[in-house]
Amino acid sequence: MVENLLYTVRPVIKKVVIKEIIKMIGLCAVFFAGVIVFLSSLKIPSSAIIYLLTSLMLVVMAGLQVFITYGKTKPIIYKYYADRIEVVGAPKLQTFYFSQIEDATITQNIFDKITNTASLKLSKKGSLENISNSPEVATYTQRLIDASKRTTNYPQQNA
Repeated sequence: MVENLLYTVRPVIKKVVIKEIIKMIGLCAVFFAGVIVFLSSLKIPSSAIIYLLTSLMLVVMAGLQVFITYGKTKPIIYKYYADRIEVVGAPKLQTFYFSQIEDATITQNIFDKITNTASLKLSKKGSLENISNSPEVATYTQRLIDASKRTTNYPQQNA
């Protein structure tokens, strides 16, 4: 028997990439300061070429990290079925059964506010990260959770 897919949600890639870029800028600044302190402690005369090469290396490493993060996030899809949500495309397939979820709440951090996204926390079972139109998704998810509590057709899954 093939189940009908009710709804799909994808994470907002823009939010993930912006967060990664900000993180990389901070890490690169700390690393660059460490190189300067290290060179000055060795009494090596610093030249512009050393700073240029260090900066170029940091930009390449940061760009590579952002590209890797983009590649990991792009294939993720949150698939809604009548009795569960499946997280497909993540490193590990996750399944959240509505019968095990008490409620769905929206959480936002500073990056979510910048990019107009949110995370949907599914009780203590997990969360759907980096989603847009989160109020609608939360309402829809809560309706499916409530419907799951009213019906006894779905088997209780062990966590």
